[in-house]
Amino acid sequence: MALKDTEIKHAKPQEKPYKLFDGGGLYLLVNPSGSKYWRYKYRTGGKEKVLAIGVYPAVNLAQARERHRVAQKQIMDGIDPGADKKARRKARDAANANTFKAVATKWHAYWKQGLTERYADHVWTRLEADVLPAIGEVPLADLTAGRFEDLVQQIEKRGAADIAKRTLQTCKQIMRYAVTHDIIKANPAADIQPRDILPKRKKRNYPRVHANELPQLLRAIDQYQGAEVTVLAMRFLAYTFVRTGELIRARWEELDLQAKRWNIPAERMKMDRPHIVPLSRQALEVLEAMKGYDNGSGYISDRYLWQGSAYEQQHHSVRLVSNGIPGAHDWARLPGGGRPPFCTSRAITMTTLKYSWRTQRTVMAPAQPITMLSICHSVPG
Repeated sequence: MALKDTEIKHAKPQEKPYKLFDGGGLYLLVNPSGSKYWRYKYRTGGKEKVLAIGVYPAVNLAQARERHRVAQKQIMDGIDPGADKKARRKARDAANANTFKAVATKWHAYWKQGLTERYADHVWTRLEADVLPAIGEVPLADLTAGRFEDLVQQIEKRGAADIAKRTLQTCKQIMRYAVTHDIIKANPAADIQPRDILPKRKKRNYPRVHANELPQLLRAIDQYQGAEVTVLAMRFLAYTFVRTGELIRARWEELDLQAKRWNIPAERMKMDRPHIVPLSRQALEVLEAMKGYDNGSGYISDRYLWQGSAYEQQHHSVRLVSNGIPGAHDWARLPGGGRPPFCTSRAITMTTLKYSWRTQRTVMAPAQPITMLSICHSVPG
């Protein structure tokens, strides 16, 4: 005889568990503690099994009968409802375990092989800053193209369009890794293109700094009223043409003052190869002056150019030297100012040399290979 709601509601616990049958193998198990569980007894493959349907009153009589009906249909279709339930639970647990952060960690460990530690750390730092706080704990199976589009657009809105593009590229790599390793079936970010979700930026061409303007820039550096260590750093950049980051992370042990050379190891170079910088008399004079700022850390200018966390140290120090160069971010300080900014003395050198090679090809051609190698660029051809 089928159960009624009132009968279930007023069923009292006894010394031993007992069952109230509803028909077709469905019954309510009443425990001595008073808890009530829906169960379905069925046979499949010649064996008797019991399927947990739910807990009363969270699952009422009508809901229990519907779940019972679904299970009966599975048996008619040759499916064991108990085994199917376990398989679905296992798949759900696996999906919850495969969050974006968990898979990104596995991807990064695989992807960074053969890359410089500095570059690999930079990519992971960018993920920690912009991606993981937003979707790190989300299972990959729940991520959609829209989630990635929103993420990238939020980064772009703060004025970081280039970082937004790189972030999208990294996310697509992580999702592709997940597909390759059979963690998910499809990559929802695969078809997202920056041009489809990010506003177009108008390109701006900056005026070339001509060779006859370099003396004006050097005089401005001499007259700069900032900290002396910054002035020394700006002069050293002008004498060596190294990248700002290469200067800031320079260590005394890399310098051979007797041989008048600076040996920059491969791991600190953009092209991952060691680089030798000849040191002129003027460059040696700067280094001699810099000794007065040595605090024993090993870095040439550590005391003044590193502050705060590791991430802040790097970016603050780069800004300090770059912003300190009159014209690098404020050319208007110089006579005849008002021009757009350009990069460092290295950039000035490149624009001037390229212009000279084009206009004086016959005269400059023999010096081109030597000049390109001196600034750690590949020789054309």
